[in-house]
Amino acid sequence: MLNMLEARVFKYDDNRKEVTVYQDDEDLNMWYIVPEPRLAQTIVDGQSVAELALVQYKTQEGAAGTCTFTAELTVSPEALEAVYQNLGRDITLGQLDWQMAEAYFYYQVSGDEKVLNVTPSLAGTNRSAFVITLETQEEVNTFKNAFGPDGGAVSPFRIDFDVTALARLQAVNVKVTYNSQLAFEYEKEVDIDKNVWGKETSRRETIKQQLQQSDAGDVETTWGIENPSGELQQRVNDWAWVTLESLVNKAVDDAMRSIGKKNADQFSLSATASFERTYTENQVIAWAFTPTSFLPKFNAEQWKLHYSEVDNRRLIVDFNILDDLEANGIDSVQVDVDYNGAPHSHVFTSGDPSSWTLNVDGDVSGGTFDPNYQYRYTVKFTDEPTKTYHSDPIPSTDTQVVLPVAALGTQTATFVGGSVDFDQVDYVLIDFYFATPGDQPNTVQQKKMTDSTSEIVFESKTFLPSANEYNYALTYVMKNGVRYRVDPITVFPPQNRETVDVPAEFQNRTFTVGVLNMGGEQIIQVQLEGTYDDNTNDINDAQLWNFAPDPTKGFELAAPWILSVVGNPNGSSVRYNGFLITSNGDQRPVSNVYVQQKPFLNLSARDESSSIVIDPSQVQWAENQIQMVKVDMYRIEGDPAEELVAASEDRTQLETFVFRPTVDEDGQVTTDAIPVQYYNFSYPVGGQGVYFYRATYYYADGTTRDVPQTGDDSQRVVLPSNATSGKAVVLRAVVTAPAA
Repeated sequence: MLNMLEARVFKYDDNRKEVTVYQDDEDLNMWYIVPEPRLAQTIVDGQSVAELALVQYKTQEGAAGTCTFTAELTVSPEALEAVYQNLGRDITLGQLDWQMAEAYFYYQVSGDEKVLNVTPSLAGTNRSAFVITLETQEEVNTFKNAFGPDGGAVSPFRIDFDVTALARLQAVNVKVTYNSQLAFEYEKEVDIDKNVWGKETSRRETIKQQLQQSDAGDVETTWGIENPSGELQQRVNDWAWVTLESLVNKAVDDAMRSIGKKNADQFSLSATASFERTYTENQVIAWAFTPTSFLPKFNAEQWKLHYSEVDNRRLIVDFNILDDLEANGIDSVQVDVDYNGAPHSHVFTSGDPSSWTLNVDGDVSGGTFDPNYQYRYTVKFTDEPTKTYHSDPIPSTDTQVVLPVAALGTQTATFVGGSVDFDQVDYVLIDFYFATPGDQPNTVQQKKMTDSTSEIVFESKTFLPSANEYNYALTYVMKNGVRYRVDPITVFPPQNRETVDVPAEFQNRTFTVGVLNMGGEQIIQVQLEGTYDDNTNDINDAQLWNFAPDPTKGFELAAPWILSVVGNPNGSSVRYNGFLITSNGDQRPVSNVYVQQKPFLNLSARDESSSIVIDPSQVQWAENQIQMVKVDMYRIEGDPAEELVAASEDRTQLETFVFRPTVDEDGQVTTDAIPVQYYNFSYPVGGQGVYFYRATYYYADGTTRDVPQTGDDSQRVVLPSNATSGKAVVLRAVVTAPAA
């Protein structure tokens, strides 16, 4: 693991360039070189040529174009030589094990800065393929001027990477803070295009750009050493902001999962919760590197290899393998593409570039460019040569197709205990569950974590692709014999390919109330009591809110309620009781509104809040060999049949509740009570709240069955002892609000 305090910067190339290295925290002869972004290279006629192409094509309005290039992280021979000259040739060079990677392309058109995000491969040189569609002649000319032979030797466009590797935080405590009210106000002020929230990469671009500009994010450092260098302060600041961006990204991902990608235009940052996270000295963290490079310009002779003009638009699609094939026992991945009746194929193998760009003549036979193609892929496995997976044809119009290892037949999850104080904690039990595809036995494993640095890896090799979420429960066994339990936490894509940082057993959790006054009748007074209950760990507390919202603000948060509690979001809840006074003089009761998973309750004069209790007390786990019950709760608009199919397939427009039996250290089911969970939603005052739900039971033999009926109480879903339907069953329930 690298030592964040022992960083050296060496100049080279007549002091025009520099390279950064970090020393290992144990082996003082081992050093890690921070790679720099550059354009990937390919061999053409025996010469190394940058992988960049700018194509201009004709349109009815004039001209447009496409720019494609591949960036990568690498250490140049000159940088390596500079390291050897300063540290000696007898040093050992270590390999940084990236935990996360994102790449950003910054460019300007008509004075407006734009940013494009892609997720690089975590294998090899972290290749990142960008496809930029240029809609106008002005945009094409901007790129021609940026990369073409006129001007200096360096383009004004640049590439930034955000990559992380494990390190121990030293000499500083850091607090990162996110304020959703300030983010909401800034969102209104700058009129952010709502459609950006529907796509993961667009969300990351927007959050990265807006978080600091809006003052919604803040970083506070407390140094434990005197006079830290400016370079060290900047590195800590860079790490803190990358960490904060990742936390906000996750909050938005979670909110969008409930809303649904198709409803991205309805998303507001008021759907995310304010939070703060504190990172303390000696904690193991994902240390961030933010290498950046301006892209090169090309001379006239080179430009001939990178720029072309054609009559018609071309279909350009990048296919990217995200993970290391060899490390996951994969021999090869063959991608076959069918476009306009013509086949195209490429084979990925270990050691080869992790991306491939399809670049073919576009189909304009219908008068306009047709972006529709379909692809399929074939996976061959190293450790099981007789097994081969052939995907079905997949229709697409995407310019980038990403194939993570989960799509190639392997699901992995890595846990690290960097935040756990093992001076107080004896060990942490991790109970892992992954519902495997293809009716195979599910992955049910328990492993013990005993230190803050070792990686605990769970793997499920099914030889079938999966976009399934996984879940895990934690038991902290303290050295004084006390046990704290965290009920199952579900990890959804895209986070289910990232490292899980097991938190400290006690965390500061922030709860609050938000008021949405968006015109018409408004809330002018709030008087509520919030009661926190975690019966699993016998923790209870209460808080009063009594405040008058500012009528000029569209969204306002009450004072935060900060509790130091076990981080058990799915085994605890906050119950709200009290009343609201509206601008029409109405006093509206708030009665037993339970909120779980989300640390806030948003209130509006237009809406009624309701809580549905999901009760697992009747499930006979051991007797019926039930390993898990998953309840998906849907709020659907439009045609329920069509919407439910789409929501189930995409795993959006829903909230998921997972119940699993508690087990002892031998993996045997115990009789410990499993807490109820609560589904909270809003609907118009005086109207009806319609929701749909599906309860699926997962059995030890890999089969699943659904519950055909749970009773007549629309505000309480009682899960039966067993499920009986071999077909998917989605149930409908109606809650009627009291009249306004």
